[in-house]
Amino acid sequence: MTKLEIIAAITHTAFYGGWPTAMTAVSVAREALKDA
Repeated sequence: MTKLEIIAAITHTAFYGGWPTAMTAVSVAREALKDA
């Protein structure tokens, strides 16, 4: 996935899964992408 696709997926998570779930996804994405 591209960075933009990851952002879009997290945005959808915020709407459908709730804000706390999306914030968790953001922290996971940051950790996973910090070396990229």
